Amino acid sequence: MARALGEGSTPESAQEREWEMGTIRLEQVLAEVKLLSQEEQQQLRDTLDRWLRHDRPEDRLEAILTEAGLLRARRPQGEDMAPPTAFTPVVVRGQPVSETLLEERR
Repeated sequence: MARALGEGSTPESAQEREWEMGTIRLEQVLAEVKLLSQEEQQQLRDTLDRWLRHDRPEDRLEAILTEAGLLRARRPQGEDMAPPTAFTPVVVRGQPVSETLLEERR
C-alpha cells in the first residue's frame, strides 16, 4: 500500500525513509532526463553504458584484450556505417575454387 509523503501517525523506520528518498531522487532524475534533447539523452545513455559495461567478466576480458591490442574495439551501436562500396568480383581462370576444395577433400 503506497503512502504519500508525510502521511501516517507512526514514525517510519530509517530503511523506509531511505527507500522513499531513493525513489523520489530517481523520479526527479527521470523527470529531468525527459527534458534533455535527443542528443543529450544519447550521451547520457552512452555514459551509463560505459559505467555499467564491466558488470560481466567477459566484458572486462574484452576491454583488457582491446587495450593490449589483441582485439579491435567494437563500433558503438547505432553508429552510422558508410554504405558498402561497389564490389567487383575477381575473374579467375579454371574451375571455381569451391569445386577444387571439394575434390581435394575426397
